[in-house]
Amino acid sequence: RANEDNEELKTLIEGQKALLAHLNAPAGLNVELQSTVEGKSFAATVKWNPETQNISLYQWQLDELTSEQVYQLWAIIDGKPVSAGLLTDLASSPVLSKINGKPATFAITIEPTGGSEAPTLDQMVVAGNVVA
Repeated sequence: RANEDNEELKTLIEGQKALLAHLNAPAGLNVELQSTVEGKSFAATVKWNPETQNISLYQWQLDELTSEQVYQLWAIIDGKPVSAGLLTDLASSPVLSKINGKPATFAITIEPTGGSEAPTLDQMVVAGNVVA
């Protein structure tokens, strides 16, 4: 069991190192996502690095969901939504993923557990345009 714990810890540390390098990269752009829900002060921040194509969702102010729901991050590239990861636990560490292409917009929707192939537009909670 000690070896398994060590491997899990190594994996966690490597992930945190990669995230820190991404967040500190000078080429990265911060994209502020604002609430699309009237009366709610939802917000999130995405960092996108056009050189590496890495994105991270590293700040958010969102409501807790039921166990049947999950927040899903989307990148809108050439007018098409591309899934950029799931935020399965609001207390978890930031999401780090990779996309291909230049996003014009990022958005977060509420989807069924496991995520969706396409965003449920009437369940969009935040969105923001990439300004380069």
